[in-house]
Amino acid sequence: MENGRYVSDLKSADQIKISSQLFNLLSNNLEEMNASIAKLKAKGEKVDITEITPEYLESLLQ
Repeated sequence: MENGRYVSDLKSADQIKISSQLFNLLSNNLEEMNASIAKLKAKGEKVDITEITPEYLESLLQ
């Protein structure tokens, strides 16, 4: 997370061994989330953004 936006340093599907189609879907979803967050903030709404930590990811598996 940087400046209240979700970011990723991944540049290609090969880096994480997924299909290009899935990689593009996930990348687009990330940008859509960031756009939605920006719109809400522009309206003056409070937005709680969850930082993606190893603990957070582990909690999703339980």
